[in-house]
Amino acid sequence: MSEADRKKWEGRYSPDALVMGAGPPATLLAWEDSLPRSGRALDVAAGEGQAAVWLAERGLEVDAVDISPRGLGKARGLAEARGLGARVRTWERDLDDGLPAALAPAYDLVTCLHFWPGVELGRALVARLAPGGLFVLAALSAAAWEGRSGGPSPRFLTTAADARAVAAHLTILGCDEAAGAAGRELWLVARRPE
Repeated sequence: MSEADRKKWEGRYSPDALVMGAGPPATLLAWEDSLPRSGRALDVAAGEGQAAVWLAERGLEVDAVDISPRGLGKARGLAEARGLGARVRTWERDLDDGLPAALAPAYDLVTCLHFWPGVELGRALVARLAPGGLFVLAALSAAAWEGRSGGPSPRFLTTAADARAVAAHLTILGCDEAAGAAGRELWLVARRPE
Protein backbone atom coordinates (compact mmCIF):
# COMPACT_ATOMS: atom_id res chain seq x y z
CA MET A 1 0.00 0.00 0.00
CA SER A 2 1.15 3.58 0.28
CA GLU A 3 0.50 6.84 2.04
CA ALA A 4 -2.17 7.47 -0.61
CA ASP A 5 -3.86 4.19 0.38
CA ARG A 6 -3.72 5.17 4.05
CA LYS A 7 -5.34 8.53 3.26
CA LYS A 8 -8.01 6.83 1.15
CA TRP A 9 -8.99 4.50 3.99
CA GLU A 10 -8.79 7.25 6.59
CA GLY A 11 -11.25 9.22 4.45
CA ARG A 12 -13.52 6.25 3.97
CA TYR A 13 -13.66 5.59 7.71
CA SER A 14 -14.03 9.27 8.66
CA PRO A 15 -17.79 9.20 9.41
CA ASP A 16 -18.53 8.45 13.05
CA ALA A 17 -20.89 5.60 12.13
CA LEU A 18 -19.53 2.24 11.01
CA VAL A 19 -19.27 2.51 7.23
CA MET A 20 -19.41 -1.25 6.66
CA GLY A 21 -22.25 -1.91 9.14
CA ALA A 22 -21.99 -3.41 12.62
CA GLY A 23 -22.30 -7.09 11.75
CA PRO A 24 -19.74 -9.62 10.57
CA PRO A 25 -18.93 -10.09 6.87
CA ALA A 26 -21.14 -12.53 4.95
CA THR A 27 -18.21 -14.85 4.18
CA LEU A 28 -17.72 -15.52 7.90
CA LEU A 29 -21.43 -16.08 8.46
CA ALA A 30 -21.52 -18.58 5.59
CA TRP A 31 -18.76 -20.62 7.26
CA GLU A 32 -19.81 -19.99 10.88
CA ASP A 33 -20.14 -23.68 11.76
CA SER A 34 -16.55 -24.36 10.65
CA LEU A 35 -14.95 -21.48 12.55
CA PRO A 36 -13.23 -22.09 15.88
CA ARG A 37 -14.82 -20.85 19.12
CA SER A 38 -11.58 -20.61 21.07
CA GLY A 39 -7.92 -19.93 20.45
CA ARG A 40 -6.27 -17.11 18.54
CA ALA A 41 -7.38 -15.34 15.35
CA LEU A 42 -5.54 -12.96 13.04
CA ASP A 43 -7.77 -10.55 11.10
CA VAL A 44 -5.78 -8.89 8.30
CA ALA A 45 -7.08 -5.69 6.67
CA ALA A 46 -9.44 -5.51 9.63
CA GLY A 47 -10.90 -2.11 8.77
CA GLU A 48 -13.43 -1.04 11.40
CA GLY A 49 -13.15 -4.36 13.21
CA GLN A 50 -16.54 -5.93 12.56
CA ALA A 51 -15.02 -9.37 11.88
CA ALA A 52 -12.51 -9.09 14.73
CA VAL A 53 -15.17 -8.17 17.29
CA TRP A 54 -17.55 -10.88 16.07
CA LEU A 55 -14.76 -13.45 16.37
CA ALA A 56 -14.00 -12.19 19.89
CA GLU A 57 -17.70 -12.62 20.75
CA ARG A 58 -17.32 -16.27 19.69
CA GLY A 59 -14.50 -16.70 22.23
CA LEU A 60 -11.34 -16.02 20.21
CA GLU A 61 -8.44 -13.73 21.14
CA VAL A 62 -8.03 -11.54 18.04
CA ASP A 63 -5.15 -9.56 16.56
CA ALA A 64 -6.58 -7.06 14.05
CA VAL A 65 -4.16 -5.48 11.55
CA ASP A 66 -4.98 -2.54 9.27
CA ILE A 67 -3.37 0.49 7.63
CA SER A 68 -6.01 2.93 8.92
CA PRO A 69 -5.66 4.42 12.42
CA ARG A 70 -9.25 5.68 12.13
CA GLY A 71 -10.57 2.23 11.23
CA LEU A 72 -8.63 0.63 14.08
CA GLY A 73 -9.94 3.27 16.48
CA LYS A 74 -13.46 2.26 15.49
CA ALA A 75 -12.52 -1.39 16.00
CA ARG A 76 -11.30 -0.65 19.53
CA GLY A 77 -14.45 1.37 20.23
CA LEU A 78 -16.70 -1.43 18.97
CA ALA A 79 -14.82 -3.99 21.06
CA GLU A 80 -15.02 -1.81 24.19
CA ALA A 81 -18.73 -1.15 23.65
CA ARG A 82 -19.35 -4.91 23.63
CA GLY A 83 -17.12 -5.57 26.64
CA LEU A 84 -14.45 -7.24 24.50
CA GLY A 85 -11.63 -4.72 24.70
CA ALA A 86 -9.25 -7.23 26.28
CA ARG A 87 -9.93 -9.81 23.52
CA VAL A 88 -9.16 -7.57 20.52
CA ARG A 89 -5.70 -6.11 19.98
CA THR A 90 -5.15 -3.72 17.09
CA TRP A 91 -2.01 -3.25 15.03
CA GLU A 92 -1.53 -0.34 12.60
CA ARG A 93 0.55 -1.60 9.72
CA ASP A 94 1.06 -1.02 6.01
CA LEU A 95 0.90 -4.61 4.78
CA ASP A 96 3.38 -3.83 2.02
CA ASP A 97 5.88 -3.86 4.90
CA GLY A 98 4.74 -7.34 5.97
CA LEU A 99 3.09 -8.36 9.21
CA PRO A 100 3.95 -6.80 12.58
CA ALA A 101 6.90 -8.68 14.10
CA ALA A 102 5.25 -8.89 17.53
CA LEU A 103 2.26 -10.96 16.35
CA ALA A 104 1.76 -14.43 17.78
CA PRO A 105 3.65 -17.16 15.91
CA ALA A 106 0.53 -19.27 15.25
CA TYR A 107 -3.23 -18.76 14.90
CA ASP A 108 -6.22 -21.08 14.87
CA LEU A 109 -7.92 -18.79 12.34
CA VAL A 110 -6.53 -16.28 9.85
CA THR A 111 -8.96 -14.04 7.98
CA CYS A 112 -8.24 -11.66 5.14
CA LEU A 113 -11.54 -10.16 4.02
CA HIS A 114 -12.19 -7.64 1.25
CA PHE A 115 -8.46 -7.40 0.53
CA TRP A 116 -6.13 -9.34 -1.75
CA PRO A 117 -2.77 -9.62 0.04
CA GLY A 118 -0.90 -10.90 -3.00
CA VAL A 119 0.69 -14.32 -3.22
CA GLU A 120 3.77 -13.52 -1.11
CA LEU A 121 1.93 -11.98 1.86
CA GLY A 122 -0.86 -14.53 1.44
CA ARG A 123 1.66 -17.33 1.91
CA ALA A 124 3.03 -15.53 4.99
CA LEU A 125 -0.52 -15.50 6.40
CA VAL A 126 -0.96 -19.21 5.71
CA ALA A 127 2.40 -19.87 7.40
CA ARG A 128 0.91 -18.39 10.61
CA LEU A 129 -1.73 -21.12 10.82
CA ALA A 130 -1.48 -23.59 13.68
CA PRO A 131 -1.99 -27.25 12.75
CA GLY A 132 -5.69 -27.64 11.97
CA GLY A 133 -6.03 -23.85 11.60
CA LEU A 134 -8.50 -22.30 9.16
CA PHE A 135 -7.73 -19.68 6.48
CA VAL A 136 -10.59 -17.51 5.18
CA LEU A 137 -9.96 -15.19 2.22
CA ALA A 138 -12.41 -12.90 0.44
CA ALA A 139 -11.14 -10.49 -2.21
CA LEU A 140 -12.26 -8.74 -5.36
CA SER A 141 -12.35 -11.11 -8.33
CA ALA A 142 -10.31 -10.15 -11.39
CA ALA A 143 -12.79 -12.03 -13.60
CA ALA A 144 -15.68 -9.87 -12.39
CA TRP A 145 -13.85 -6.69 -13.40
CA GLU A 146 -12.48 -7.94 -16.72
CA GLY A 147 -13.33 -5.60 -19.58
CA ARG A 148 -14.78 -2.90 -17.32
CA SER A 149 -13.47 0.61 -17.19
CA GLY A 150 -12.65 2.19 -13.86
CA GLY A 151 -12.89 0.06 -10.77
CA PRO A 152 -10.19 -1.01 -8.35
CA SER A 153 -6.49 -1.14 -9.08
CA PRO A 154 -5.50 -4.49 -10.64
CA ARG A 155 -3.12 -5.10 -7.72
CA PHE A 156 -6.16 -5.51 -5.46
CA LEU A 157 -7.83 -8.10 -7.73
CA THR A 158 -7.24 -11.83 -7.65
CA THR A 159 -8.04 -15.02 -9.48
CA ALA A 160 -9.00 -18.43 -8.18
CA ALA A 161 -5.62 -19.71 -9.42
CA ASP A 162 -3.72 -17.15 -7.31
CA ALA A 163 -5.91 -17.79 -4.26
CA ARG A 164 -5.33 -21.54 -4.63
CA ALA A 165 -1.57 -20.90 -4.99
CA VAL A 166 -1.61 -19.14 -1.62
CA ALA A 167 -3.36 -22.16 -0.11
CA ALA A 168 -1.31 -24.77 -1.99
CA HIS A 169 -0.29 -26.65 1.16
CA LEU A 170 -3.73 -26.48 2.75
CA THR A 171 -6.86 -28.56 2.30
CA ILE A 172 -9.25 -26.36 0.34
CA LEU A 173 -12.77 -26.62 1.75
CA GLY A 174 -14.33 -24.23 -0.74
CA CYS A 175 -13.53 -21.64 -3.38
CA ASP A 176 -15.99 -19.53 -5.40
CA GLU A 177 -15.18 -16.76 -7.85
CA ALA A 178 -18.69 -15.34 -8.19
CA ALA A 179 -19.62 -14.53 -4.62
CA GLY A 180 -20.31 -11.35 -2.71
CA ALA A 181 -21.95 -8.16 -3.87
CA ALA A 182 -23.00 -8.51 -7.52
CA GLY A 183 -20.71 -11.52 -7.95
CA ARG A 184 -17.56 -9.43 -7.70
CA GLU A 185 -15.87 -11.27 -4.88
CA LEU A 186 -13.78 -14.42 -4.74
CA TRP A 187 -13.62 -16.41 -1.52
CA LEU A 188 -11.54 -19.33 -0.41
CA VAL A 189 -11.66 -21.34 2.82
CA ALA A 190 -8.88 -23.82 3.57
CA ARG A 191 -7.52 -25.76 6.53
CA ARG A 192 -3.94 -26.55 7.49
CA PRO A 193 -3.49 -30.28 8.03
CA GLU A 194 -3.08 -31.39 11.66
